[in-house]
Amino acid sequence: ARPFGKNAGIDLKGLRALLERLIEGREEPAPSVDAAQIQLFAVAREVVKQSDQFCLHLASDVENFTELEHGFLLAEDADGVSWVAEEKAARIVFPNPDVKVGLRAGLLVSPVQAVTFKP
Repeated sequence: ARPFGKNAGIDLKGLRALLERLIEGREEPAPSVDAAQIQLFAVAREVVKQSDQFCLHLASDVENFTELEHGFLLAEDADGVSWVAEEKAARIVFPNPDVKVGLRAGLLVSPVQAVTFKP
């Protein structure tokens, strides 16, 4: 996610057509997916900008969901506050150091195991 107007255009015509066919009953639903083959992620921590001294140690064009090396110093802020990638296979989502103080400058997500609920 980039600032408004800076994201790459995505052509959603195909998705719209598929949804219309599904709603109208003209398309067979996709086969069931084996949940064991899908890697799920959960938010591990929020990175919140606490002062104007906040520094995010990523390139300005870093891709969403970039995997961070374990121990990577992700960000620093005033009073010695820092965010280090401590989670295994942590990834950064929505990195934005230009948010106002008090707002989220990014999310750290990490892999989790799928949970199956049985009634």
